[in-house]
Amino acid sequence: ALDFGGDTGELFPGELAAERCWVVDPSGVAVRPPVRAVRSLAELPERGFELALAAQVFEHLAEPRATLARLAEKVTTTGAIYLEVPDERVLD
Repeated sequence: ALDFGGDTGELFPGELAAERCWVVDPSGVAVRPPVRAVRSLAELPERGFELALAAQVFEHLAEPRATLARLAEKVTTTGAIYLEVPDERVLD
């Protein structure tokens, strides 16, 4: 699983974090092991994730549509993206 803007990785419970869990967060904050962290989507392999989530992040981005397209490149063809925004017009 991939948490875009995931800070320390606290959304991943212990047993899930032991699997292949990553956080993308430009702040460089230390993550909770065994979660792994990178600062940008470019640092991740292509199509490696079954689930990507971004909660309350896209409304802060300068280019949300372009970022969503880059995020989609990281998800497998059978995977899913969970996107939570306070107002869907963020993607207009």
